[in-house]
Amino acid sequence: MNTRIFLADMPLLVRGIIETAVRQRPDLIVAGALTHDVNRIVDAIDTARADIVVLETSRSGGAEVLIRLLERRPPKPLLLIGQGGGAMFRCQPLGELSPQALLESVEQL
Repeated sequence: MNTRIFLADMPLLVRGIIETAVRQRPDLIVAGALTHDVNRIVDAIDTARADIVVLETSRSGGAEVLIRLLERRPPKPLLLIGQGGGAMFRCQPLGELSPQALLESVEQL
């Protein structure tokens, strides 16, 4: 089964780099991409049945998209790109909060 990736609020140059990299892997597919419209981005992610979202956070509206994605159920794994491609972060659902889960997550950082 292919992993479906959605590119959210991505500059064209960064989007092209990611699409080129994804095409090299037969198990990955860019299921969709959209920029600028927060409401449409979140809906398009659902329509595309994305497994993973790659979001550019430094663009206008990126923080709002991030917050809305973190509030969605079930949550999706996120790759966050900042500083125009100069930094990348992984944000993955870890389940329900408990003291033990929190401590284990801190230890893994």
